Amino acid sequence: MINTALFMAVASMLCVSETISAQACLAAPHAERGWLGARTARTSLKRYLFGAEAAMRIGDRTTMRAEADFAPFDDPTPARTRGRAGLVAASRNVALPVCLSASVALTKLGDLTVLAIPIGLVVGWVVPISGGRSSWTSRLEPRVAYRRASLNEFRDVSAAVSVIGGSGLSRGGVYGGVDFEWLPAEGRNWAVGIRAAVGF
Repeated sequence: MINTALFMAVASMLCVSETISAQACLAAPHAERGWLGARTARTSLKRYLFGAEAAMRIGDRTTMRAEADFAPFDDPTPARTRGRAGLVAASRNVALPVCLSASVALTKLGDLTVLAIPIGLVVGWVVPISGGRSSWTSRLEPRVAYRRASLNEFRDVSAAVSVIGGSGLSRGGVYGGVDFEWLPAEGRNWAVGIRAAVGF
């Protein structure tokens, strides 16, 4: 009985559709067209950040995604705001969801402006639950980025590495889970929090 259940679980994972492949790479709800989401996280700077996201599927394997967040600080330190937009393209190999991501991010902290163009390789895992009506998804995305920081007349160009990931439950058009972000190029900053999204 246990061997039969194990066989069925493995077979379900190997027969995942391309839609689930893209969904695994983004840890997102089961949605035909896209989703809207919100996020809050505790940062290494002992502050909370608050964010929102929107995503739209383009074709069979590509998703366009935009995110924005801000982290308030006590006076006189200004709030940090950040916006990011890009594409995530899923591979044809549906047995192990792998996607390529590319985006442009702009961060503002007072007079400091940081432009980054990260490119990442996303690996996702999907565990179907309740006969496929629900699934547990996890994702891990190491990224490398061109990074240009500007402060008044000062300019600095560098390459930056970061890692983001998350894990959560999708049921119907609703997703909820945890996520993390590690930014060693920014003083080894990190953020860990919760994220929810609703599909449409």
